[in-house]
Amino acid sequence: GGADYGRNAALFAKQYRLDGVDFDIEDTAAFENGAATPWIVAAVQAAKDVFPEAIISHAPQAPYFMTAYASNYLQIEAQVGSLIDFYNIQFYNQGGAAYAAYDSLFLQADGWASGTAVKEIHASGIPLEKIVIGKPVTPQDAANTGYVAPDALAGFLQQGIAAGLRPAGVMGWQWLSDKTQYNGTWSHTLAAPFNH
Repeated sequence: GGADYGRNAALFAKQYRLDGVDFDIEDTAAFENGAATPWIVAAVQAAKDVFPEAIISHAPQAPYFMTAYASNYLQIEAQVGSLIDFYNIQFYNQGGAAYAAYDSLFLQADGWASGTAVKEIHASGIPLEKIVIGKPVTPQDAANTGYVAPDALAGFLQQGIAAGLRPAGVMGWQWLSDKTQYNGTWSHTLAAPFNH
């Protein structure tokens, strides 16, 4: 179960001197039927029990913050949020909810995934300092939608920060693409809005 999974992940991280554990649970059926919340809560608690100083992060798809799911990350935050350092939220690969414009990424989600833009997730109880915006680094890194060119995404970040919606940071899927396609400039471009 979740406790065994969390315990084993934390033991592995501790053994290999990693900083912590990132939980990337993408079992949509478990979010739909309600099984995800107790499983993830148990995993987080067990990981922290084994490795108290670990950084604990999660990489949920943005729609997993929707109350339409029987299990959702609002429940998880309410139960074990004090043990979770941040969420690398996947604002991509959600079909019609593309999060590809400033308004749909920061203010009001487009498409089917209502209530899952940065401002909406924050208004639902997730602190801004725990929201990390995840985006594909290249168009090839997205299975369907969500890619935004780095300069445009940096512009969205500048606008969001100016509007009082400063997220904790940006996560790129995937790091190797920044190295091979952009020679590291993707990261630098998206770090710049946070340095002003």
